[in-house]
Amino acid sequence: MQSLFKKGKRFLTGILALCMLASILTSITFTVGAAPEDEVTQPETSVESSEAVAATEESTPADASATDTEAEASQEEGTAENTEESVPEEGTQEGEEEVQPIEFDDLYTEVIAENSQYIMYFCDSLADIGIRDKQTGRTWTGVPLEWESDTLAKGVNKFMIASHIVINVYKRQITKEGEISISNMTETIESSYLNCTRDGNFTTEKIDNGIRVTYNFSALNSSSFEVPKGEELKVVVEYTLTDTGFNVTIPSGGIQDNDEVLINYVYVLPYFNAGQKTDDGYLFVPDGSGALINFDTNYTGIELARTVYGQDLSMNDPGSMPVENGYRMPVFGNKKNDTGFLGIATSGEFAMNIRSGVAGNMNNFFRVYPAFIYRAVGSLSVYDSATTNNANYRTLSPTPITKDITVEYHLLQDDKANYVGMAEEYQEYLLEQGVLKDKVTDSVDMHLDVLGGLRIESSFIGIPLTRFTALTSFEGTQDMLDHLAENGIDNVNLKYYGFNSGGYMSTWTTEVKPAAKLGGEEGLLALQDYTLENGDNLFLAGELVEVHQTGDGFSSSEHAVRNVSNGISFSYKYYRQDNTSRKADKSSHTWYKTTYLSLPEAVQKYVNSTAEIGLKNIGLESIGELVYSEYAEKKITYRDQIADYLYESLDILASQAEKVMLTYGNAYTWGYATDLTDVPLENSGFYMESESVPFYQMVIHGYITYSGPAYNLSSDKTKSFLQSIEYGAIPHYIGMQEESSILLGTELNTLFSCNYEEWLPNAIKYQELAGEYYDLVYNQRMVNHEKLADQVYRTTYENGVSVIVNYNETEAYSADGVRVDALSFALVK
Repeated sequence: MQSLFKKGKRFLTGILALCMLASILTSITFTVGAAPEDEVTQPETSVESSEAVAATEESTPADASATDTEAEASQEEGTAENTEESVPEEGTQEGEEEVQPIEFDDLYTEVIAENSQYIMYFCDSLADIGIRDKQTGRTWTGVPLEWESDTLAKGVNKFMIASHIVINVYKRQITKEGEISISNMTETIESSYLNCTRDGNFTTEKIDNGIRVTYNFSALNSSSFEVPKGEELKVVVEYTLTDTGFNVTIPSGGIQDNDEVLINYVYVLPYFNAGQKTDDGYLFVPDGSGALINFDTNYTGIELARTVYGQDLSMNDPGSMPVENGYRMPVFGNKKNDTGFLGIATSGEFAMNIRSGVAGNMNNFFRVYPAFIYRAVGSLSVYDSATTNNANYRTLSPTPITKDITVEYHLLQDDKANYVGMAEEYQEYLLEQGVLKDKVTDSVDMHLDVLGGLRIESSFIGIPLTRFTALTSFEGTQDMLDHLAENGIDNVNLKYYGFNSGGYMSTWTTEVKPAAKLGGEEGLLALQDYTLENGDNLFLAGELVEVHQTGDGFSSSEHAVRNVSNGISFSYKYYRQDNTSRKADKSSHTWYKTTYLSLPEAVQKYVNSTAEIGLKNIGLESIGELVYSEYAEKKITYRDQIADYLYESLDILASQAEKVMLTYGNAYTWGYATDLTDVPLENSGFYMESESVPFYQMVIHGYITYSGPAYNLSSDKTKSFLQSIEYGAIPHYIGMQEESSILLGTELNTLFSCNYEEWLPNAIKYQELAGEYYDLVYNQRMVNHEKLADQVYRTTYENGVSVIVNYNETEAYSADGVRVDALSFALVK
């Protein structure tokens, strides 16, 4: 239920044993928590990483400047700078001959695997795989052929370019007494070329359709540390050839560290198919709807990294949150001249970062790649009674990722080597996997969120009271639908909030008990009958993830998720500080998050309750947006395992309801939802990003009905309308019968213009303008998207229908006999 509230606002730390603490410090108490959200430090002291993604990555604002991007991005740059002098640079030195251009055939000579489309080669000097297309002769390599001639990269930074695996490592300090100290941890970044490949510290083994490479980091020879004898530090990587390219797998158990030296992150193929400013192309990242980072950008800031599906909110209670649209898909890619690729994480994606870097930062290459959290990092706060001071120390999870890490690399070329081809490739993959199934069968004119009941504070003869107030009764909702139908808006998918006696933002909804003041069960069923008779669909906006009050079976001690210090992990209201960040208001209302370990049982109760009273469709908030770990003592479950409980819950929903409506729509919901609301229609606007693209929409259009943010909450309704047209999103409104002023002073005071009569004229106008367009394309695949001119875009569907959208405020666009006025669109049939 918290989703509507959000619309208006837009690691585990390793718990050290008490006996260990007693042996190191005396007279202390400790708590485990997150590091400061705005801390950006250098690696030699303490760098926030892992779900330091939680503290630094996620606090990185949209439009982040070079100095505000995340700490773990600065790790790589900072570590290289701090260790540069200790490693002699290989390459052209004064008096040496100029490095000659390297060709693919000079290095990639050993055939590893072959199929009808590709040949996989191995280069022993780089421990690299290379792929050649048998028909076109085009090639892809894990290491850029030009890596040695890069003029910007020095020392360790240059060796990074030649590395397939990079590990972020923490070493625990040893006291004079030979015990592990919790007061200090040394952190460094190590590359496979410098530590393994260059000196032959790797082994290979042929496997079916590929090769297994074991990178042995035990002989670390940078200015870091020695690995204890008999306790190898290694990463096993399997490269296998496929019909669409190749797969990279780090099998479960394929990463090995030890008690003293712990691996935090594993970066995979960071420079695969990397491009330069002289190349024509861009990086693709799944930010919001999708974002491109053009190779001609002048931005030279440090790397951008974001966690797929958002930060782990039970890792800590973040004091601030960035203003951003999130990485909602486990994919990434690039276009480099006539070649490109799409990477799809098919296992381990719930522990994945996607990182992107530009030429001019560390080296002259544009790169995009995945980084997987092997052990999460947290902060241990220790209180010393002798000094009465607290000190924060890093600690790593004793429990690493438990599942295989697998990334499929789908190779693209010619007219498929672009973001349209990437979206098509991802869609085909999802169809093959059975995630996307049947085409949409019914055209929908509108997604309508209706505010039902809300508890509002008031007073009586000076005594404060909280009263249940009916913002829109079930009968009143029928009146609203009547008015829409009278004006040509016939097919409405309706989501009803606050249907139970507690109202909106109350207890969880495991049981449907319609409030008497709204019309009770009889009124709810009458509303459903009305929708069925008139071609509409009714969904109750159930909420089982974010819970505002205990009761109705919800116990905070049993059902609330726990943070790393075994305390309840609360959620907060955030208010916007500026264009880039939001700050938590911890002095006002807080609420709980349900542990995912309890979610399948809660979902089953909710589904059973809706079925008992005869409801055919079902809606559920927050599950499509939030995924977090469980850190309760003896129940520690990291996100890669939490995914099992998530999918079980979604399967219960989809198997027992005719239609399922979810909010926000992370990619893991696509196999279950028939309708999605509030999907992103743009990227987050980071400085590195060049433009937004409808990648998300190109993948699911025709298979799932979706809408963007509500029009009536937008400050620029014309832009919101045009974005929906360009991105194929149906109109979306939030409505109620009561006057909007009734929400003043409530938790929903930012939901302005919600009285439906205020936005009805606008909705009628937009329906008249775009109704035909939606009727023509609602069940059609989106097959092309292109930029025709500055602020002018064309979207094309499989039936040949296209739409041209002109965002220019004063200039019309004309081409091929089609004229599109300023701030308008043209339908081409």
